[in-house]
Amino acid sequence: MKKFLLSLAAATAVFSASADMIVDAQVDFADYTKFPFFVMGYEPTIDNGILKAEYPGEWYQFFVMNDLNFSEGKEYTITTKIKASKAGELNVQLGDWSNILENKLYFTTEWTEASVKMGSPAVSSGFSVFQPGTFDGSLEIEWVRLSHEGIPVAIPETGDIIAEYYTPGSDKTLSGWGGSAKFENVTEDGKPCLKFTNETAAEGAWAVQMSVNGEFNAGTTYYLGFDIKGDAAKNIEVNFQSNGEENGTAYYEGKGALTKFNITPEWTHVIVYGECAAGSNPDHIANCILFNLGKYAGTFFMTNVKLYTESTTGVSAPTADTPSHWTVYNLQGIKVLETDNKADLSGLCPGLYIVNGKKTAILNR
Repeated sequence: MKKFLLSLAAATAVFSASADMIVDAQVDFADYTKFPFFVMGYEPTIDNGILKAEYPGEWYQFFVMNDLNFSEGKEYTITTKIKASKAGELNVQLGDWSNILENKLYFTTEWTEASVKMGSPAVSSGFSVFQPGTFDGSLEIEWVRLSHEGIPVAIPETGDIIAEYYTPGSDKTLSGWGGSAKFENVTEDGKPCLKFTNETAAEGAWAVQMSVNGEFNAGTTYYLGFDIKGDAAKNIEVNFQSNGEENGTAYYEGKGALTKFNITPEWTHVIVYGECAAGSNPDHIANCILFNLGKYAGTFFMTNVKLYTESTTGVSAPTADTPSHWTVYNLQGIKVLETDNKADLSGLCPGLYIVNGKKTAILNR
């Protein structure tokens, strides 16, 4: 089969003409061995990375996401990978106990990615609950995702720099805490690096954290680019947080998520990004970006770390000239190809990519 490139704007024969879905939060049950949320009379189990819910003989419900942040005017969708012992439906709730949106989600006996539009919550933060109700079969759920429609994301490789770590001319370093993890400043392959080592994985990702400190404004998208190599790992979580003390009491408040990233044995340039949220208390300004490393067991090296926002001087408009160099990122912000030979693009797996800053589809025919 022959692969070809197609600009997203011209891909309506293959892809929906609607706006792209931007992921706000996702729970992968492969990250857990025990149900992670508040239990309301019934506790699903986690078996080999799959949430399993058996009909307990009465009306029941369970959380599937918590500590969510919502922005006014955004229309949200819940999507889940789900199958059941028989076809049926469940009720989905989104919001908080003061204001709940509800809609029906339908499933079959085959693994499907089922979606339901939820609308715009009238609250700034909350959760999502699944209510199978009187459905008297068994459910299996691999993951649950919250997303909203938005403009296609072009990932800038640089912009207005806020801070640099482990770059020439910068003496800034990174550190963290938790468990038996070690944070060391070393030289690796001739580069100044952070060396992170965690001998034993913890039960939760939040047990070991690394912090990038700063002041992050709600509604602004931040980018954190870095080169990394080490023991392989997937889907490492990165989040905004506000922490401090108020009236003698410490507080920790989530302010939204950045994209997840992978680690490979070879040096890879990664860009994680996300919009900082106001959260449940807008007066608490986000003051750190946290890498949640508790479940990572091994060693990685990180260098060339740059925190930035989009350039305020604007982005040059694309020209009609044929490019002579191609830089390709996947939608997680990981550089997957850099080449002067356009033919190399045909070696990519089919899917959506950011090619020279423009979202592009690579398809099979």
